[in-house]
Amino acid sequence: MRPIATDTHDFASLRNDGCIYVDKTMYMHRLLTTKGAKLFFVSRPRRFGKSLTVSAFKALFQGRRELFEGLAIDKSDWTWETHPVIHFEFNDLSVTSIETFETDLANHLEKQLTKAGYKYDRSKSAHFNFGEAIETLSASNGGKGVVILIDEYDAPVGHCLDDLDKAELVRKMLSDVYAQMKNRTGDIRFLFMTGVSKFTKLSVFSALNNIVD
Repeated sequence: MRPIATDTHDFASLRNDGCIYVDKTMYMHRLLTTKGAKLFFVSRPRRFGKSLTVSAFKALFQGRRELFEGLAIDKSDWTWETHPVIHFEFNDLSVTSIETFETDLANHLEKQLTKAGYKYDRSKSAHFNFGEAIETLSASNGGKGVVILIDEYDAPVGHCLDDLDKAELVRKMLSDVYAQMKNRTGDIRFLFMTGVSKFTKLSVFSALNNIVD
């Protein structure tokens, strides 16, 4: 009997360990080939498989076809073209103080942008580096665009709702990051954001008014 994974949301680990995977790749393919749409947002409660789906998208755009052997998308017309992938996970950022959040956010962005292949400039702000990374990585990919995956985009705000002043400051810092995508949608091949709830005042939806919810 194949094992059921209960302690990982990493798609590669799940597949390499031979665990049961409910094949959602036909729906992933549908999203990826939707004409006129490339920016997507999904809101679901925790434990609904959002992070696993983000991880699967990451593997897909990294061209790791061996992980999808036998799944629906492996039998489809998907071309397995690779793209630079920027992957942010915001659930574990500390919000014990504004200073720790600002440091954690900057460190996380630096780490993930570096992983994506961008040369981080510490003399510039974290959100400036994000914007530059989108343009630079897209250009390095022949203008075919980057893939941006943002898991739990609302988590830091949700973690400090007992202190509304702090929550507003956290919201503002995150909005500065998300705003970098507004005028760079031409350099984005695919954007997939997840969250537990839609914070209508987080400014991300006004910045990306063509996002598919």
